Amino acid sequence: MGFRITMGMKMNTYRYNLMLSTNNVANAQQKVSTHRKFNSYAEDPANATNAWRVRQNFMDNISYRTETKDTTTRYQTAWLTMGTVKTHLEQYNGKTSAIRAANDPTGEAKKELGNVLSNTADTVVQAMNGSKYGDEFVFGGTDGTSPPFSWKGDRLFYRGIDLTPPSMTGGTQKWPSYWGELDPATGIPKDFMTEADKKLNPLPTKATSDWVLDDNGELTGTYQVQQTAAKVSVQNAANNEITLPLKDGAGNTVLQQAVDADGNPVAIKMADGTITTVVDGSGNPVKPGQVAYTDANGQTAMVTVAAGTGAADIPVVDENKEPVMKTENGTVPEDQKQWYIYFRNVETLNKLSGEIQYADLGMGQDKDADGKIVEGTYFNNAIPGINILGYGVDEDGDPKNLALLMKKFDHVLSQVDSNGTVPDELGGNQRVIDLLGKFDDVCEFTLKGYTKIDTEAKFLTSNSETLESQTLNLNEQIVDLEQVDLADAITQFMWDYNCYNAALKIGTQLLSQSLLDYMA
Repeated sequence: MGFRITMGMKMNTYRYNLMLSTNNVANAQQKVSTHRKFNSYAEDPANATNAWRVRQNFMDNISYRTETKDTTTRYQTAWLTMGTVKTHLEQYNGKTSAIRAANDPTGEAKKELGNVLSNTADTVVQAMNGSKYGDEFVFGGTDGTSPPFSWKGDRLFYRGIDLTPPSMTGGTQKWPSYWGELDPATGIPKDFMTEADKKLNPLPTKATSDWVLDDNGELTGTYQVQQTAAKVSVQNAANNEITLPLKDGAGNTVLQQAVDADGNPVAIKMADGTITTVVDGSGNPVKPGQVAYTDANGQTAMVTVAAGTGAADIPVVDENKEPVMKTENGTVPEDQKQWYIYFRNVETLNKLSGEIQYADLGMGQDKDADGKIVEGTYFNNAIPGINILGYGVDEDGDPKNLALLMKKFDHVLSQVDSNGTVPDELGGNQRVIDLLGKFDDVCEFTLKGYTKIDTEAKFLTSNSETLESQTLNLNEQIVDLEQVDLADAITQFMWDYNCYNAALKIGTQLLSQSLLDYMA
């Protein structure tokens, strides 16, 4: 039996193929209008995956360029400010006035030059405070919400931390000698906070006082005058003097006298307030009185421990029980107190000097196994003002801060006589020459800061150019992955369009339904 193909069947096939042709025309037309090779992941999974990665890199690149632009503007602002400071130091009032002051003019002229230096110090600080990018103060480190520097009289503060050494505020020119020389790495005396502790060894306890640090960092309280022991004599029941350390028959130490590193008796304050320099074999304090022990012959004997009285020379500890200074007849010398507070400020300033404000500029920012950002993969956006003007003191106790040293210059020059001679108690005219040398060093430090900012600004400009090149490269990759060849796309569209038109002609001219199609 034969199979009859009806016109309806032909029409169904025709409509199906016509729809395919219509879709081909629509897709070809969309490629011509959008210039895209695909419009969904399903159309081309491989290229779509690569295109997503490239576009992600492209968006990161745009973010890096924006961050670099902001950082560059920030550094350009800092560079312009430092250019003003540099001009004041090299061409105007700063260095010129200092040199003139050292060339022995009259007294009035020196005083006037001192005033010029003081005014220049104010100008420099104002310039640093006036450097802003948007609402942020450029030289505030990681805190750009308020001006970095402030004056209270002749005391200079950085973010609320006093930069002014005691040598400028009525204290001694230099810190206590037993604190040692300055550590070049920290700017703090090498034996600061440890010298008293060394003298206590090998004592098992530390003397304490009721002095504490208040919320403002000030030492407050009253020292108690304590007793100290004279050289203690230890006698047995037969009143025969016994030499310490005292050992039993097994060779174990029963009593020993506590001594410092130099072998001198050291006072220990016991719980009941009594002072003794005698400790037992375990190093625990022994109260004055009679102590029973077993001698080398196995016999029990009674030993009498006596204590003397006198002014104590004890260490003072801070809130962390670390020794910081020593009493002198029960009082704290004011210069030790001031220098203690100052070097504690220097510890804080060291931390502020090393602040980091991370900026991701496309340098591969990454973290190590401990979660810390790897150095060299980020840009430090923070510019602490103390890294430009300086902080701390030199070996003579003079400030290393540019503005404060100019104020110090003014203080010395303001006290010259009519002949321009500096008083002997201030160091005489040699003091001016010495300060000029220090001023040269501090100026060089500040100008190095200017050079560093200039170098960083050039790096940022170079980095911006690199990122722009990367942008062009990524854009080319996007075009290759996503964009069609327009000539090929138009050719394909015209072919699909002609095929569609041909299909329509066939449908209208050659295909027609018969009565059998309706009866089927």
